[in-house]
Amino acid sequence: MTCSVSARAQLYDARDALSELEHVHSVDVFGPGSGRAMDQWSIEITCHTEEVPHTVLRKLALAEATLQPQHGGLQGQHAEITATV
Repeated sequence: MTCSVSARAQLYDARDALSELEHVHSVDVFGPGSGRAMDQWSIEITCHTEEVPHTVLRKLALAEATLQPQHGGLQGQHAEITATV
């Protein structure tokens, strides 16, 4: 189990890195009890792409985040990604 302080720091660092990518529209970090993954720290990313870009996956991997496919998906020309730590 990841320490909450550590998980929060990992996701805020990932948020900052993801925000710099040109195809990323928005990035939000949610604590346990909020967001789509209610019991963990989570990050939600919306991209102006029809699939999840490999650069986004790389940033999430570096943050040791786990994709939550049941909380994301493709909507037209936007990819919505949710990951947890």
